[in-house]
Amino acid sequence: MDNKDNKDKSRIRTRTKRYIKQLIHNFRFTYEDMSKSSGIEINRLKAINKKEQPTFEEYITLKKIAIELSDERGQDSAD
Repeated sequence: MDNKDNKDKSRIRTRTKRYIKQLIHNFRFTYEDMSKSSGIEINRLKAINKKEQPTFEEYITLKKIAIELSDERGQDSAD
């Protein structure tokens, strides 16, 4: 069971880092912008991006922001 838990944590960490990178590179967010949008402290965002394990709530919050922005971008380019 521990192995499955570790895989799930690793998967969440990898996806969370992907959302952070997507916000920085695709949407030109700064850590300050992400912090304002998510309510997650700047130092915490940096720690997650480096090596810290995100909480499930942090993961979901960043995922929602990245998906909403991606959807908006898709709608803008369709118009």
